[in-house]
Amino acid sequence: MNRLLAAAALLLLLAGCGTAFVYRQLDWLVPNYVGGYLPLEDGQRQLLDAHVRDLLAWHCGNQLDQYAGWLRTVDGDAQAGRLDRDRLGAHARQLDAYWRELGRQASPRLADLLSRAGEEEVRALLENLRDKERDFREDFVDAPAAKVERRLAERMEKSLRRWVGRLSDEQRQAVAAWSRPLAREQAVSLAMRARWRESAARALAMRGDPRRFPRLVEQLLVHPEQAWTEAQRDRFEARRARTLGLLETLAGSLTERQRRHLAEATAAWAADFERLACGPDRPGARAVAGGSG
Repeated sequence: MNRLLAAAALLLLLAGCGTAFVYRQLDWLVPNYVGGYLPLEDGQRQLLDAHVRDLLAWHCGNQLDQYAGWLRTVDGDAQAGRLDRDRLGAHARQLDAYWRELGRQASPRLADLLSRAGEEEVRALLENLRDKERDFREDFVDAPAAKVERRLAERMEKSLRRWVGRLSDEQRQAVAAWSRPLAREQAVSLAMRARWRESAARALAMRGDPRRFPRLVEQLLVHPEQAWTEAQRDRFEARRARTLGLLETLAGSLTERQRRHLAEATAAWAADFERLACGPDRPGARAVAGGSG
């Protein structure tokens, strides 16, 4: 279920094509993505379409301007050389707050859809989640450690290049050093996924309870860490701290060209978000109301 949010977030923030184009397609991209996990009958598909349109209308009216402001603040700190670990942590917490609020808005809509699912549909959903865990195990747990390190480093480098351009050899070495301990923790990540799925299965067994089920769905979306053990939560926080350390190192090593690249990238994304934002007489409102067709 949290893949619904992951799909929207990744499509919105990490897509290679234009932000505006992708955002305006989310009213059919997200239902298609969800349909890959949960088999939907025609009536359920129509309900999901309506919920997604409603969620996007809320999102463009409440969060896109905030994203733009967040990006401009991060870039301002980077240009002024203020991106130390404390500032990076504050920015990360703010971004996390945006995603959790999106989860709170999505959870009653998702609970409404899932409460109508039959036994076969629930079994298919849980099996699809198990399939994703098997894929993760194959790619990140059972694979040779050197290959896992390389995959993690390449994924991080790809994200960084989008914001700062080509990395220096020293920066790439810092990313490689970050990936090595992370590669050894992928079995823990797999176990965390499994515990979340098990919590989802228990919640789905309660989908006939109109009082408890929406709260369980919200917990899964907004506070997925509650499904983990205390040791897993500690490992997650340690991993987050290492990533902030990497970003602090990279921020301190940015060249002038990389700073210009970052300024241009954040300005472009922020401008896109502002153009897409909904409100009185805002173009984003008409785009969401009209759908992608």
